[in-house]
Amino acid sequence: MAIDTGAAHTIVVSDAVDDIGLGFDIGDPINRSFGVGGTDYAFEKIVDSLEFGGVKMTSKPLDFGQIDWDINGLIGLDILIPGRFVIDLDNMEITANKG
Repeated sequence: MAIDTGAAHTIVVSDAVDDIGLGFDIGDPINRSFGVGGTDYAFEKIVDSLEFGGVKMTSKPLDFGQIDWDINGLIGLDILIPGRFVIDLDNMEITANKG
């Protein structure tokens, strides 16, 4: 996964979660996103919980789709802002601001 401060929503590559049963179901919302590469579509699922950088979130909607790069997804502002993460570019670290 890559940190993307320009992405409003986190997206997970759907192929990366096939083996745990997170696939498209009829009735799943379809979201459209716009970026440097053009327009993309992803289906949305609400995951029971997720943890990133020591911050746990529950009942979190996430987008699942495809990305043209060889990564499993992008962590967007929908996780970074509520988690109050601080990105230290000098040391290439990301930590939760617990204060």
